[in-house]
Amino acid sequence: MSSESNTLRHTPVMTILLHLLPGVLITATGGVAAYLLRDSGVPAYFVFEVSVLVIMAPVMLGIIRWGMRVEAKESVRAMLMRPVQRLKVWEYVVYPLVIVAFAGGVFTLLGDPVNSYFRDLIFPTLPAWADLTDVFTNPDAYAGFWPVVCWATGAVLISIAGPIMEEAYFRGYLLPRIPGSPFVVVAGGVVLFALYHVFSIWMVPVRIIALIPLVFLVWKTRSVT
Repeated sequence: MSSESNTLRHTPVMTILLHLLPGVLITATGGVAAYLLRDSGVPAYFVFEVSVLVIMAPVMLGIIRWGMRVEAKESVRAMLMRPVQRLKVWEYVVYPLVIVAFAGGVFTLLGDPVNSYFRDLIFPTLPAWADLTDVFTNPDAYAGFWPVVCWATGAVLISIAGPIMEEAYFRGYLLPRIPGSPFVVVAGGVVLFALYHVFSIWMVPVRIIALIPLVFLVWKTRSVT
């Protein structure tokens, strides 16, 4: 993948920092808030959803705007990787199907056993106030509306708004600025995005495998749409 002549490549340290910082801030903010609210009946998952809303988007947009000043570009759009030529219609159909099918297959086959193994290894005991899944696995411990609220909020923030922001930030902004060979760029984009999910660190091994087609195809096509 050739980069535009005025696209600044980050240093390795800056690349790592910019990938991990949003996840660290989301985890730290959400963790402190969840602990302070541990006796209030508010589920950890809802606290996490709010943290995504108030931390992720402002931090990622703030970093991109910082990059605009560094690279002397006038718009957020100018900072994002764009295809050299328009994708063919079949590519808009086939590539998303490949990405979704591969990731779905990986999580279906490996998700439960591998994630459970690493979660038990890293967090053999996890209090309810820190357990993102507790509101769904132990719903009787919460007011009846909380599972519905968490699901509905998650459908908007975690399933739609969050991924759009992540795609723009990680693939649109950071991926073309990772230094190194094509292999290093793709591998770095995969591993660092998986590690960004500090709040579910036990899922990193499965995420790394599941993300390979996504990051490779974005790198190959230079398209985040």
